[in-house]
Amino acid sequence: QTCALPISALFDSLFWAAVVVFLIWFYQAYRNLYALDQETDTTPGGVIGECLVPIVNLRGPYINMREIWQKVVDPTNWQIIKTWWGALILGSLAYYIAITLHTSARSEERRVGKECRS
Repeated sequence: QTCALPISALFDSLFWAAVVVFLIWFYQAYRNLYALDQETDTTPGGVIGECLVPIVNLRGPYINMREIWQKVVDPTNWQIIKTWWGALILGSLAYYIAITLHTSARSEERRVGKECRS
């Protein structure tokens, strides 16, 4: 038993719910480019695939979001998309560092024989 389990499970559930909502929104937003008769670089399904495929997901979503922004909002200025993407990458790195440190600390606790009491 661990103390962090309920908070961790809640965070994980909220995170994955947000991922699903974002992917649905991203799909719909890209699909709307077709409704506006805009020529696109990929398909709405391809946009979701680029979000889910490792390595491709480091650049693909940025390019697709920039395309949506340029064709719907402002074709000349997409600084907000660069800022969003930078924040997303930095936030992801911070999350993985925190998870690694937490997992390492929990492993050390178990090794030493300490237990977490509720």
